[in-house]
Amino acid sequence: MDVAYERLVAGRAEAFASDDILLSGYIATRPEGRNFGIVGDLRTVAWKLGVADSSRGTPSLTASDLPGIVEGWLAWESTYLR
Repeated sequence: MDVAYERLVAGRAEAFASDDILLSGYIATRPEGRNFGIVGDLRTVAWKLGVADSSRGTPSLTASDLPGIVEGWLAWESTYLR
């Protein structure tokens, strides 16, 4: 996780996915944390796609929905973090 965060700080990554508690810790304790935010819940997306272990029934999202979800997260980022 430290490697992913360092890549983000260095500008070699646009984002990374992890547990929201861990991401919140990085934001709260690292000097560069104020530059970042949590823009989506990957667990919710995985569950709706039907790929999470706890998913049951017919998925409410498809792979074709992912670009729109990511665009929404990026739009939030550009509005609130830049």
